Amino acid sequence: MNHSLVYPYAVFFHVLGTMGLVAFAGMEWATLLRLRRDPEPSRVTAALSLLGIGQKLISIGVPVLLLSGLYLVHAAWPFTPWVAVGLVSMALLGFLGGGFTGRHVKALMASEGKALAAHLPALWTAFVLRASILTATIFVMCAKPGLMGSVATLGIAVVGGMLIARGTGQPAAASADASPSRPSAP
Repeated sequence: MNHSLVYPYAVFFHVLGTMGLVAFAGMEWATLLRLRRDPEPSRVTAALSLLGIGQKLISIGVPVLLLSGLYLVHAAWPFTPWVAVGLVSMALLGFLGGGFTGRHVKALMASEGKALAAHLPALWTAFVLRASILTATIFVMCAKPGLMGSVATLGIAVVGGMLIARGTGQPAAASADASPSRPSAP
């Protein structure tokens, strides 16, 4: 097989699969921000239903991303540390998205949106963590660092994502209620 003919198309499909993941992350971010602002149960289920439609991006994007990526490894890049970290990152994204987030969304839908307060912090944390891991993975795929650089990038993404999620985890209304009132400045 002449890899020089197929390689540019594989790169295109690899980028296209990544775009699907990024597009879904944007949809999820917008949905979570909407839920944080408007926790009305009927609107919660409607927003999550729309997000469910967007999951088609994942069911198309992930196989396109993985299959084209495996071809690229076969054709041009021997199994390198950054490829291994990319695969570990995809497994983490799948676990956090499909397993963790999926379980919370199902429980939230089963409660008809009434259990938002119980599930929103976990949904937000999982989203921010996945966005951080996705960003780090894109960096690793572009920069192609060695083992230490790849692992450090993923580690920084996980720790940074947890810190960001922790600092932004409360809905605006809840954080305003939780903050002590301060006297006005003279």
